[in-house]
Amino acid sequence: MKIILFIFFFTIRPALAEHTDTFLDLTNVSPTHETTLLVRRDIPLSFTSRVVSREQWGADPSFLFQQRESPQKHSDRVVQRKESSDREKDCDTLQNDFPTEFVAARTIGNDPQGRRYRWALQYSSDIQLLVVHHTALEVNGETRTEEERVRALYTYHANSLGWGDIGYNFVIGESGRIYEGRVGGDYAVGGHAYCYNVGSLGIALLGNFEQEKPSQEQIQGLQWLLDDLTKKYGIDPNGRVRFHGKDISTIVGHNDLNSTVCPGYFLDGVLSQIRSHVARGTLTTGVTFPAIRITQHLTERADARKKIRSGSIETVPQPRYSRRTTRSRRMVARAVERVTRDTTASPQPVITTNKKLPPSIRIRLSYTAQAATLAAPTIGEVLLKNENDSCNIPHVDAGEGIITITSWDRRANQFRGVIECRVIDNRLTLINALPLEDYLKGLAEEPDTEPYEKQRAFAIAARSYAAFYMESLNRPSSRAELATGHRKFPGMPYDGSDDPGEFQAYGGVAFERKNPQWVQAVQRTTSQVLKKNGGIVKAAYFSTDDGRTRTPLERGWMNFPFAEVFISKPDPWCQGLPLKGHGVGMSGCGARGQVEEGRTAEQILRYYYPGTSISPLSSTY
Repeated sequence: MKIILFIFFFTIRPALAEHTDTFLDLTNVSPTHETTLLVRRDIPLSFTSRVVSREQWGADPSFLFQQRESPQKHSDRVVQRKESSDREKDCDTLQNDFPTEFVAARTIGNDPQGRRYRWALQYSSDIQLLVVHHTALEVNGETRTEEERVRALYTYHANSLGWGDIGYNFVIGESGRIYEGRVGGDYAVGGHAYCYNVGSLGIALLGNFEQEKPSQEQIQGLQWLLDDLTKKYGIDPNGRVRFHGKDISTIVGHNDLNSTVCPGYFLDGVLSQIRSHVARGTLTTGVTFPAIRITQHLTERADARKKIRSGSIETVPQPRYSRRTTRSRRMVARAVERVTRDTTASPQPVITTNKKLPPSIRIRLSYTAQAATLAAPTIGEVLLKNENDSCNIPHVDAGEGIITITSWDRRANQFRGVIECRVIDNRLTLINALPLEDYLKGLAEEPDTEPYEKQRAFAIAARSYAAFYMESLNRPSSRAELATGHRKFPGMPYDGSDDPGEFQAYGGVAFERKNPQWVQAVQRTTSQVLKKNGGIVKAAYFSTDDGRTRTPLERGWMNFPFAEVFISKPDPWCQGLPLKGHGVGMSGCGARGQVEEGRTAEQILRYYYPGTSISPLSSTY
C-alpha cells in the first residue's frame, strides 16, 4: 500500500520545449560550489547548516543518463493508475487556461560529452512557490543512515520509476541536514507536485508524518532552508500568489496543490507556524504539533463516491469505514472502526424531528450533491438522501465529537456540532448548527499569518456580524420584522452560509487546527461583541481600500442599522492599494497597519466603529 501511494503522489514535468542545449555540465557539482545553491548565512543552529551535495551523499551520476539507444520519454501526465485520469483532465484544463505558466525557460537534453539525460534538465524563469512534502516512509524503527535512505530514494525515483533523477529539489533528514536533490542548481524544475512543477521548488522531509512527528531539528532545517530560498528568489514568506488561477500561499504543503495527504497531518498542521518563524527570522524556534490525531482508514471506494456525488444513490453500496478522498487527511477515525467492530447492532445517528438544539448559529454549507455520507467516531458512517422531498435523517449529532462529510471532495469537510439535513427547493441542503464560539474558531477570515491584535479585532467584529443575524439572539417581534429584520436569508432555516461572497468564509475544523493563534484570539475575546444603545452592531469589514472607507449609502445599502457608525474614515495605512471588498467598516490593511504602529484591537475597533462599546452577548446566548 505504501508503495502504491508513493507512486501516486510523485510525478514529473513534461518536456514542453523541443530544442536542447549541450553546453552546461551539472553532473559533478563540487562541494566548494554549494554556495551556488543557497545564499550562505551565519545563523547559529543546532544542526549543520551546510547543504550536503549530491557527490557527498553518494548520488550515482550514471543514473542520470540513457543506457539504451531509444530514449525514455517522461511526462507530467504519466498514468500511474486508472484513477489518475481525472487529474490528467484537470491538468489539461490548467494548461489550456494558463499556458505561459507551464513553459520552461530553457531545456538541456545532453551533457557536454553528448550523453543524453534520461530526464532533460529544465529551468523555470521564476520561482513563486516553495512546496513542502514528506517522503511517506517512516523514520521510526529505521536502521539505515540518512545518507543511505536518501540514496535509496534517489534509486527508487531514478530507476524504479524510470525518472532518471530524484524528484525533489531538496531533502531534509531528521538530523536537520539538508541534502541536494534534483540536479541542476538554481531554478531547476523538479518532479514533486503534479501539474505545478514549473515555477516551484519541492522540499521533502524524510518521514511519514501521517504516523509520526518531524524532529525539531528537521523543522529548524526546513525553516533555515525556506529563509534562504525566500531571500534568494524574492519571495514573501507570508505572501500569497496567483498560480494556475488559485490564490495560494507562497509556502504551501503538497496537499494545497494536489489531492494527497502529503505532507502528512503533523507537518501540515504546523506550516502556519513555520511561515511565521521564517517571516520573523526566528529560525531556531521550534513548533507545537497538533495534539489531536485521528488516523484515517486507507481503503478507498472511489466508484461509490462518484455515484454519491452524481446522485445515483440507488446503486451505491452501504458505506463502510473508508477514506472517501485523498484530499481530506482525517476523514474516518480509528475510533469509528473500533466502535463498529465492537457493537453487534449497527450504530445509529441521532434521528429526531423534535430535537431541541442548544442556542447556536446555523450555517448553510456549500455542499451540492444530492446524497451525502457522514462519519463520526460515536455513530459510524451514515448515508443522507432525499426521500420524497425530505431527508431520511434530519439530524446527525456526534455529541462532543467531530463529524466528517466523507463524500465532500475538499479538505474543509469536518465540523463540530450538528449537521442538519433539509430539502430546500428540491435540493438536499446541509446545515451546520453549532455554538457561536465553535463557529468562530473555524472562521477562515484571519489566518495565523496575520498579527495577533488584528486577529483579536476581527474576532470581535466577526462575532458581532454573525450574532446580528442569529435568530436566537435577535428574535423578531412582528411579521414585518420577520420579513425585513435581522435575517440575512429571510424565511430560510439558517442564519448564514460558508460562502464569503454572501456571509463569512467558514472552514470548520480544518481551519481551526491549522491556525491555533486565531483560536486563541477567539477564546480571549469570548462573547465580546460591538453594541450601541443595547443593540448588536452589524460590524461590516473588508480587505483593502484606496485610502478611505465607504459609507453604507455609497454602496447602496439603504436603512443600514447604526449607519452613523460607518461614516467614511481616512485609511492612510491602505493608501495606494485597490478597493477590494465593499469598503464599509474595518479594513484588513488598515487594521494591520495600526497593529504595526502599536495599537491594540480595542483601539482599532474604536477607530473604525466610533460610538460603539465592546460588551458581552446577552444571556440568550
